[in-house]
Parts: sequence; C-alpha cells; structure tokens
Amino acid sequence: MRNVTSYFLQGATERRGAVAKLGYDIDRHNHVAVGYWYENNYTAQSYPTSYTMENGAAPSPNWAAYQIAAGDQQNAGTEIHSLFIEDHAKYLNDRLDIQAGFKFVMANTWNKDLYGRMVVNRTEPLPQLSVGYTIDEHSQIYMNAEGDYRQPSAVDLGWLYTSMPIPKNQYSIKEELGYRYHDEHIILDASFFNYNVTNRIVNQYLGMNQFRPFSIGNQHMRGFDAMISARPIHGFSPYASVEYLHAVQDSNVLDPYTNTMLNSKGTQAIMAPRVLANFGLTYKYAGFFGNASLHYTGPQSVSVAGDQRMPGFVTNTISLGYRFKPVALRNRRRSS
Repeated sequence: MRNVTSYFLQGATERRGAVAKLGYDIDRHNHVAVGYWYENNYTAQSYPTSYTMENGAAPSPNWAAYQIAAGDQQNAGTEIHSLFIEDHAKYLNDRLDIQAGFKFVMANTWNKDLYGRMVVNRTEPLPQLSVGYTIDEHSQIYMNAEGDYRQPSAVDLGWLYTSMPIPKNQYSIKEELGYRYHDEHIILDASFFNYNVTNRIVNQYLGMNQFRPFSIGNQHMRGFDAMISARPIHGFSPYASVEYLHAVQDSNVLDPYTNTMLNSKGTQAIMAPRVLANFGLTYKYAGFFGNASLHYTGPQSVSVAGDQRMPGFVTNTISLGYRFKPVALRNRRRSS
C-alpha cells in the first residue's frame, strides 16, 4: 500500500500591465497628456494529492508520475482597461500649481471553480483635482479632491465560490485641505480630510487561513493629520506625527453568507482607531547610525456590529548600525 501526500494549498499569482502616454504643451502654462492603462491580474489555487516517493520524500505537486488528483481548482482574475486625460497648469510665476485629470476604468472580473464561472463587467469614473499655492519660500497651502475605487483582489476572489455574488466595487470621494512649512530648522505639514465611502469591502475570516470578501455598506471618515520633523541638530533628527480619525458606519449590514442583518449603523468603523501617534529619533555620526521610534494605536472596533473591540496599544522599534565606506574591486590585467 502506497503512502499519500496531501498539500494544504498550492497557489500562483500573476500581474502584468502596460501604460501608453502622449503629452503636448498647449502653451507656456499648460501641459496636457492623454493615455491608456492596461492591467491583468490572475490567481489560481488548488489542493493537490500525490503518492509519496519511494524514499519517503514528498514529490512536487506538479509531478505527473506521482499525482493522484490536481485538487479543487479555483482561479480568478481581473482585466482592466483605462483611458485618462490630464492637464498640468502653472500660473502666477509658477506659484499656483494646478493638476486636473479624469480616468475612466473598465474592469472585467471573473471567478471560476468546479461549480461554474461568474463574470461581471463594471466601470468607474475617477476625477482628480490638485491645487497648490506657494505663499513664500517657506509656506504652501494645498487642496486635493478625487474619486477612487477598490475591487476585490484576485486572491480574495479565489476563496469565493461562484454560488456567491462578486461584491460591488468600493468607491470613495476624498477631499483634503492642508498647509506645509519648511525652513532651515523644521518641516511642518498639517491637513484636514473628509472621505465618503460606498460599498466598503472587507474580508471575512473563514478559518484555515481562508478569507472571503463582502461589502459592509457605506461609511464616512473625517479628521486631521499633523507632522513635524527637524533637520539634523548635532546628528539628531526628531520626528513626530498625530492623526485624529472619526470614522462611522452609515448603514446596517446584511451578511450575504448567513443572511443575518447586523445593526452596525452609527458604530465606529472597523479597523479605524480614533488616534494614531508616532515619535521617532534618528542619530548619525560618521558611519554610525541609530533609529528609535514609538507608535501608539488607539482603541478600535474589530467587528462590523461594533460588539468586539481591541484596546489601544504601543509598539516600539530600535536599530543600531554602522555604514562602511564603499569598497571597489578592480581587475588588473597583466601586460604581455
């Protein structure tokens, strides 16, 4: 009787793409570009079974001489075609910098297993506007607004049986208003932001290192970021940042796998701590260097219904090292 080797998971992931872009200077203020973006993502997952080799070793799961079954074959992927146009304009002696653009995405997403094949075709409009104004040699104000989207990754779709629908794309509208300052001593950046998200995608843990994606509805997120760092002072460079995030679930969620309604409206959005803070210090002298940092993450919700939470925690890192001078090796040829 021959022994059998079963493999928990065999997976392969591929990603390829290309971008073509053509630019033209309309006048001394405006540079316009048009282009095409192509991307293809693919993943395959299986659980093959093979006979064990005579010496007791496990063969490659792809070795046909030992293979019993290729396992449950699942594969998924996305093919993306995008058209975009953008304009980069500068006025007021280049103190006013404006970048505006629009991208139109056409995505073909598919998922295939032993039970069938599911395909969806979706489109997403992605506008973008960025404006910056240089007040003086030290100060700048800026504003950003854009539409963005996220779709389930090919790897996540590989865990989703075709009996379940492919989740809708997550779509976000983002606005940001900020101020930057820099001189010979410090660098400062502070900004306010607002996000509105529809069809947010999360992964549900199934056990055995398996996840499947589903939509948890709409959310809004508001807050501010602040960062300050100092240029090296006697070899020391300090850094600090803080973020306040007010993220709220705007809708109740129907779990498509259990058909259970989760009362999540008005709760803190999952994996969205109210406070994030960082402090770091770097030291350099000759070839010696050192880094130390502290990171604080505030309490956060880890369930859609808001009934499970993770307390705040602190992590720290430290590193020491020495950078040697470059060493060059030369080949010397003997003269004949």
